[in-house]
Amino acid sequence: MLILDGYDSHLTYQFIQYCELNKIIILQLPAHSTHFLQSFDIVIFQQWKHWHAETIDRHIRQGAGGFNHQTFLANLEDIRRLTLTTGNIKSAFRRCGIAPFLPDRVLRILPAPISEPSSASMLVSESALPALPALPMEWEPLRTHKEIQLQAETI
Repeated sequence: MLILDGYDSHLTYQFIQYCELNKIIILQLPAHSTHFLQSFDIVIFQQWKHWHAETIDRHIRQGAGGFNHQTFLANLEDIRRLTLTTGNIKSAFRRCGIAPFLPDRVLRILPAPISEPSSASMLVSESALPALPALPMEWEPLRTHKEIQLQAETI
């Protein structure tokens, strides 16, 4: 699975074709939502900072001197192993509402509009707009370009 931000230039025909041929599942996040949908920002980086600080603390308490680039690189594998656990990664995707896909979890934290537009300022009345399918509570992972396009239209 490859998770992309909402930047449309990522989705070229060649890229999507490559992903489909190599069985890479693409999940494109909605535009301007990565600050609360990026699973690494929400869970993994906090864990990384915790284990990095623990490593520095242990190193200094043992009197091994300063914690420089070489010391960091020597401890990098341990920090990575402690951080990138299956449980942490699953927790990150769960907290973001990505897997299982729970759009309501994300929609609850979106800010409310500042003010409702007046009906006079609307060019098209809401009743003239086509009805969109309801968002299901849980979605399956997307596997093809057509499924991604349908998801984007639904959202």
